[in-house]
Amino acid sequence: MDTKKLIALLQGSIKKDYTYNFFFFIVFALLIMMAIRPNLITAFNLQRELQELKLKDNLSEEKILKIVAYQTTMQQYRDALNDLDTAIPKSPKLAQIVTDLRNASINANVPLNSLSIQSVQFIKDSKGQEALSIEANIETSGGLSNLGALINSIYNQLRLKTVDKISINSSDGTTYNFNILIKSYFL
Repeated sequence: MDTKKLIALLQGSIKKDYTYNFFFFIVFALLIMMAIRPNLITAFNLQRELQELKLKDNLSEEKILKIVAYQTTMQQYRDALNDLDTAIPKSPKLAQIVTDLRNASINANVPLNSLSIQSVQFIKDSKGQEALSIEANIETSGGLSNLGALINSIYNQLRLKTVDKISINSSDGTTYNFNILIKSYFL
């Protein structure tokens, strides 16, 4: 081909059409980079934040459901918590122990010959593991069935008590004298 002819073709109208298209493409690409790219970045960031918030929402919902379950459990055991405070009170409440033991003997139809408080432990041991305690001694008389009824009556009371020692003496073989050491606890 002739170089003069080729130069004439490039300087003609075809050259102007490609130049316009080339500059239009460059301007359009810059417009996309400057105007649309920040919007796309913002859209992608918002989409990522939305996914993170959905994940946090699911975790929060699980925690709320656990709290509701704990609250339901607490409501079920609310009355039992009051019984726990009655079972092991924060102070000795000696008068209550005497009243409880007297009521136990009345419920069991056992005469109460004597009731005495032996000791009250106000100081914990060196390790701090043993609960503070009160020791009471009951002397009564009756049959063996009466003894069982008395112990059952003591155990059925709300305040925690343990029978530590029972001494049984008989003078005639039908009537027995009982000496019972009972321990109760407080915090």
